[in-house]
Amino acid sequence: MKKIFYLLTAACMMVACNDTIKDGNGTEPTGLSVQSEGTAGAKVTVIGQDIAKDAKFYLADSENRTELNAEILESGAEVTLPYTLGEFTLYVDQDGSSYAVGKITVAITGIVLPEEASIGEEITITANGFAADAAIFLGDVDANAVLEGTVFTLAVPAEVSLGETTVTVKQAGTEQELGKINVKEGKKLITRFSAEMMGEVFMDYEIKYDSSSKPVTFVDNSYGFPLEYTISTTDDISYAFNGEMASWTFKVENNRVAEIEYEGESFPWEYDTNGHLTTFWVDEVDSYPTDYDADGNYGYGFLYDNKSMLNKPDAIDIQAAFALIGSDIYDNPFIYAAAAMLGWAGTPSTNLPTGLDGAGDCSYEFDSNGYVTLMSIEGMINFTCSYAE
Repeated sequence: MKKIFYLLTAACMMVACNDTIKDGNGTEPTGLSVQSEGTAGAKVTVIGQDIAKDAKFYLADSENRTELNAEILESGAEVTLPYTLGEFTLYVDQDGSSYAVGKITVAITGIVLPEEASIGEEITITANGFAADAAIFLGDVDANAVLEGTVFTLAVPAEVSLGETTVTVKQAGTEQELGKINVKEGKKLITRFSAEMMGEVFMDYEIKYDSSSKPVTFVDNSYGFPLEYTISTTDDISYAFNGEMASWTFKVENNRVAEIEYEGESFPWEYDTNGHLTTFWVDEVDSYPTDYDADGNYGYGFLYDNKSMLNKPDAIDIQAAFALIGSDIYDNPFIYAAAAMLGWAGTPSTNLPTGLDGAGDCSYEFDSNGYVTLMSIEGMINFTCSYAE
């Protein structure tokens, strides 16, 4: 009987002892560790033994101390990180003493952002750990980005400097560099492209845009009266053109037409390694070749005697347009015109032509950004191009 009594007494003492350990009375935690980085606002696990059930956790740097929400586990704890970014030391307080758990960096993680973007272009930045007050900066310019879940959407502000630009998020009074984007000059939106020969108009096209710079209407005025094609898209990949003369859909990949859907069939548009259009379809009958040379310039009799006369890399290819829209070998030249004006017909010619063999020299007028507004061949053939403000 005495033996049983002693065993029961010993068991009670062990339970009491264990309860004392859980309460933190007279003990200190051991084997403490935490991962080196955690996502802002997320939970991380603290490994350790003898952590009291009333223990408190906090982050500290040289200036501030932030207490954390914590759940004590059998072999450690789970703490919720703040949205404050930076490197901190994690501490646990129990039984009147503080114990360092380890260093941890609270960060925005899983960052995805484009390598390059143009002024005015809409881009997205995806990551984990954005706070409700987070703001995206390109250089020192607030991008006025809109956050939805883990995705920021923004249009690259005109005030941002061209070239490599640092992208930063600022939240909870702290900041973190997310990466760098190569910011390019904004793409010029062509609103009208026309050509005349000896005073006779032989091509005249317009594109209208909505307030977000998406094309909504394509107009062919080449017949002396307007033929309109409404443009619609739901995914910024497939653009449907619907009009009385024809209807088609461009599938746009890498900012160029990958294929055209026409009368229930799909036809690819093909490009060389430099992005120049080599073969394209604009109706259901045949494919049509183009004529770019080794220097990346469109042929068709155009001369390139001054290689310092560079074309804008996002400009319309006027010489290709002259040849391909003005040709009568296919039925629907306005389809190529729409792609060319929207910048979806591949890389344009590297140089501006100095002349057209047998027709004379080329002269030019430019806007303040160096885009061609007029190309004239001896005053007999004139091409004009207008851009959105």
